[in-house]
Amino acid sequence: MKEVPRLKCRNITVFRGSHPVIRDLSFDLSHGQALYVTGPNGSGKTTLLRGLATLSSTTGEVSWEDKEIGSDRKDILCYVGHQTPLKSTLTVCENLNVWGQNQLTYAEGFGLTPLMSTPSRFLSAGQRRRLTLACFLNPTRPLWLLDEPTVGLDEQSHNAFTHIMNAHMKDGGLIILTGHQKPAFPVRELIL
Repeated sequence: MKEVPRLKCRNITVFRGSHPVIRDLSFDLSHGQALYVTGPNGSGKTTLLRGLATLSSTTGEVSWEDKEIGSDRKDILCYVGHQTPLKSTLTVCENLNVWGQNQLTYAEGFGLTPLMSTPSRFLSAGQRRRLTLACFLNPTRPLWLLDEPTVGLDEQSHNAFTHIMNAHMKDGGLIILTGHQKPAFPVRELIL
């Protein structure tokens, strides 16, 4: 018996401003699947994720369990973009709490526990990226949209990231991520 997709994208066109960057793209994802989107810089990877997160103009059908994704997107998905929207004057622990997640498990997984009282302005680029992931990954939201999530991560952090992704997929979650280096967990690949 074929599994029913949780996420369906049919003939979507995604715009950057008024310019269509991606045209007539269709794909499905079912429980526990990941889609790795790759391609040269400027090919539309970020634009696609922003469109799926309803942050960019999109036409076509994007549905979650046969309902159009709209105002309920905050219950369904989390989006981690290129920017690190941390508050520089707050500590690692305070940043985790501000974003409403208090994801101490992810903070531990990313090795941030010894840095809990450190203001985020003193973190390295890799530490800031790990903190951003710990703040915004949310196990209660089944669809994770991650734009080049491993930029700046060292090998140990890559391993932690892979472990967290595998656990999310094992729980039935879906992941769509962009990048230039294929991840070390099972993915379908989409080249733009």
